[in-house]
Amino acid sequence: MQSRRKLIEFVLVGLGALSSLLLALSVIINFSNIFGRYVLHVPIEWAEEVMLYFMIALVLLGGASVAWEDRHIKMDVLVRLTPMWVQSKLQLVCELVFLLTTLALVYFAAPTVFQLFQFDQRSQAADIPMFIPQSVVPFGMLAMAFFIAMRLVTGRWREPPAQNDH
Repeated sequence: MQSRRKLIEFVLVGLGALSSLLLALSVIINFSNIFGRYVLHVPIEWAEEVMLYFMIALVLLGGASVAWEDRHIKMDVLVRLTPMWVQSKLQLVCELVFLLTTLALVYFAAPTVFQLFQFDQRSQAADIPMFIPQSVVPFGMLAMAFFIAMRLVTGRWREPPAQNDH
């Protein structure tokens, strides 16, 4: 149990660090592009494209933490009106559907990423191999699937859903 907790914390910290790095790089690129565009009159042509890829990666990598904490957006008004024993069964069903959905997205996204690698397709402005930013989709979904599976294995899915702060 302790090794599982350490693995979960390690992956969460790693994804958080990667997300923080991408956000910091995005801010640096944005500032540099603004400076270059309005002060030097030489914009960075690939800046918008790379920042877009970074933001998409932030969302998908951050989704893993959200999945672990069970803080994703839900339409659970009717579920909350049911008795507690029904709510727990529905929570398990929701976890399983979420897990299967993430795994299905990995299954369908991975061949596309592999084809992008084979064809050496590149982005227009930055000339980045497209398999690199596109690989974030199956990776992020796999990270979410990992944390949903850990919620199921550890029994964390039985805990009451996180309450909204607003």
